[in-house]
This record gives sequence, C-alpha cells and structure tokens, in this order.
Amino acid sequence: MRKYQISKKECMESIHGVCNGCGRKLKPIETVDNSGNPTFWAGCIKCERFCNGVDKTIWRIARNLVENDKLILYKDILRSENNNEEELEKYLSYQTDRASYVVMEVINEYFKVKKASSDDSPQGKKYPREKIK
Repeated sequence: MRKYQISKKECMESIHGVCNGCGRKLKPIETVDNSGNPTFWAGCIKCERFCNGVDKTIWRIARNLVENDKLILYKDILRSENNNEEELEKYLSYQTDRASYVVMEVINEYFKVKKASSDDSPQGKKYPREKIK
C-alpha cells in the first residue's frame, strides 16, 4: 500500500467550495509533490489547476465582475470579439480565479471595518447612513 503525504480523505476535507476559475466541483487529484512523493491535492480537472476552492457566492460575484469588465486583474490575456468559445472560457476562468481572491478579501475587510466601527460608536449604537455627514 502506498503512503500518501496527503490522503484522499484529508484532501476531501480541505475542499471548501467550487473551483476559483470555472465554478465547477473540485476533486482530489492523485499526483506527486515536489519531492516525488505520492499525494492528493484538491483541484479542477477542467481548468487544470490546484486549489481548495471558494464559496459559490464569492465565485459568482467575481465572475459577474469579470464578465462585465468591472474587475480585470491580468492584462496579459485579453478578451476580444475574435475569441472562440475555448479562448473566452480560458480568459474568464483566468480572470475569475484571481478576482475570487480579491472579492473574498474585500468582503473580509468589510466585516472587519464594520465590526471596528460598531465598537467605536457610542454604546455600540449604529446610526442610519443618511444621518452621517
């Protein structure tokens, strides 16, 4: 029996969400680590990428921003009217992968600031937006 650095079960437990690029289900992929030892890593067969995933809602927000040209982080791959379906999907997947991390960071920062501002307000009271000048 082979001794894996990360077992299939451990790998399954590390998966949290969908593929950062295409939004599909992630799977444990049998591979070898940099030392040549057998292991399982979470990844997407379609995108050919290793990742532990993002929440489906975060992925959807990131994909919407990319599709509507609101958040384009990589300038080395461009979308054009001449892209065929495969090229367009590669572009969307590539951009959405990175955009997912940015969206996640923005949401995390939002909750940190919101918590800090509620801690600073008198008696923890929150004021309606229209009263703040």
